[in-house]
Amino acid sequence: MEHFIKYNHSNYSDQLICEAHDLKALAQQTSSLKIPQIMDSTESQLTLEYIPGRYFTDEAYIQLATGLAQLHQNQGTSFGLDYNNYIGLNPQKNTCHNNWGEFFWEYRLLPQAEILRSSKLQSDIIAILSQYKAAICDFLNEHNPHPAPLHGDLWHGNILYNGEAIFLIDPAFYYGDHEVDLAMTEMFGRFNSKFYKIYNEQFPLSSNYSKRKIIYNLYHYLNHYNLFGPSYLSGIQEGLNFIKKL
Repeated sequence: MEHFIKYNHSNYSDQLICEAHDLKALAQQTSSLKIPQIMDSTESQLTLEYIPGRYFTDEAYIQLATGLAQLHQNQGTSFGLDYNNYIGLNPQKNTCHNNWGEFFWEYRLLPQAEILRSSKLQSDIIAILSQYKAAICDFLNEHNPHPAPLHGDLWHGNILYNGEAIFLIDPAFYYGDHEVDLAMTEMFGRFNSKFYKIYNEQFPLSSNYSKRKIIYNLYHYLNHYNLFGPSYLSGIQEGLNFIKKL
């Protein structure tokens, strides 16, 4: 079997171990979407089944939408996860929590704000998050989401189509509002329109999804700012401006 090797070039010795755990956790939640076979996993390298990528067709988007809707309709026992993992190259803190809004505020938004390298930006964002904590939590809980298994980093680069099946790679797995995954599919340009049509037919998004996605993607804009720099500042500002209107 052809294989693909990822090497650990980060400062965190357990990053690839956590990725293997995430892949296994995701595989346990879905049969219609595929996960590359894990051939070996150590602190220094992760060896996976090689998946050749093909052009995404309309049929592939339909397959992805159907599989993702089925995945998201599964229900965990709590929000979050019982181990910490990673979002890209940054740590992603977790706990098991019964309040979705509080979990997202405390374990997603706040940790990213706390590692901002600009002390002025850091203090400003933490002040806004603190001032509007109750409003953020209430808004995220408004549609009463269940703890759905999430990929957690769902953009085009982490989805492969080999001409027959859809494979998910590089997850940042945890249990949360299913709209989190949908929000990120729009962050770097929307997926094919058939994807959203089919997904919404099988697992409808809430009436306030278009607003809630701004807060969900604020987490990713903060993470990208911390990883790649100020080109993501406008996305952060959009999220903060929306929060100040809650």
